[in-house]
Amino acid sequence: MRVDGLVAAVEVKTRIGDDPAAQITVGKEQRMRRAADALRPRPDRIDLVTVRFGAGGATIRWIRGVL
Repeated sequence: MRVDGLVAAVEVKTRIGDDPAAQITVGKEQRMRRAADALRPRPDRIDLVTVRFGAGGATIRWIRGVL
């Protein structure tokens, strides 16, 4: 996707209760980098969108430039 004139690859993580961002391990970071390297145009950054479901509903968070 294009954001602020940059190309960003976006990883989306969804969890019930837990923080989805906590699920990003070193191995997942490496796979995300390899996947981004294969994209054309090559992204300028990798963003993370988390969707967390709890008793109060869904919370969506967009973290720019995680990698």
